[in-house]
Amino acid sequence: MCNCIKSVATSDVFCSVISGVLVFCISQIILEIIIKPKIAYRNLKNRISTACIYYADVITNPFLVEQEKTKEQFDWFQNSKYNEASNELRQLASEIGAYSLKKKEAKEIGDLLMLLSNTMWYYSNSSHDGSDNWENLERLKQFLQRKHRKQQDKNKTR
Repeated sequence: MCNCIKSVATSDVFCSVISGVLVFCISQIILEIIIKPKIAYRNLKNRISTACIYYADVITNPFLVEQEKTKEQFDWFQNSKYNEASNELRQLASEIGAYSLKKKEAKEIGDLLMLLSNTMWYYSNSSHDGSDNWENLERLKQFLQRKHRKQQDKNKTR
């Protein structure tokens, strides 16, 4: 029995099978731990970019609410593109907050998305009139393009 195990363990076929299984297991671990999260993070950044382009009209022109908000204004806002944009940006902010790959970048993007989500409307007597939403949208755009820009700079120096 012992000689049988020794002969199998030292055979070329057994060693090839074991090394193939080890390579497969290591590649699956790398795929699941490193590659898939990076792809998902990049896809989420693409979704954020798409949402910012799609909702740019309402992000940069927030809804003015009179001090005494009427039921009609409230109902209109709840069924408007403003509310849709606010909810979408809030959802994206919560999704990007789950990424620990690039904590600082994800936190900055999430904070900007939440800020934009919270400033879809303003009161007439408020100091906020939405003018800084454009600047915040531009800052968000810079964060989303940061890696792409670094890659372009590397290619230019070659």
